[in-house]
Amino acid sequence: MAKEKGFASFTPAAAEAFSKDEQKKRPQTGLQRYKEKMAKQSEVK
Repeated sequence: MAKEKGFASFTPAAAEAFSKDEQKKRPQTGLQRYKEKMAKQSEVK
């Protein structure tokens, strides 16, 4: 999905919107996956 491809280049506002969208679909897992992705990104940098 384009959402996944563009994740690394998301602005904070877009990332927040993405997080909220994920929470609507999967209240816990969406937020958890989002946090894990952000943690991995900070590790890579």
